[in-house]
Amino acid sequence: MIIARTSPATASTGPRIFDAAGRLFRQLDLALRVRRERRDLAGLDERLLKDVGLSRSLAHLETERELLDLPRDRMRREGL
Repeated sequence: MIIARTSPATASTGPRIFDAAGRLFRQLDLALRVRRERRDLAGLDERLLKDVGLSRSLAHLETERELLDLPRDRMRREGL
């Protein structure tokens, strides 16, 4: 039986790649959730928009944001 041994430098490269890939997938997941929330916001009527303190024009601006234009506080909460 042959057991492959890796140096500490090589061994640490693997986890970093997985960390980066995991971070990318978490960011994409967050982006898709935020996009759904923005679509939901676009569907609110004037009364509901007023309840959350937004005008129709501000809601429209929010729904026009790019997919990866994510709120920083949400990214921090997600550990991104």
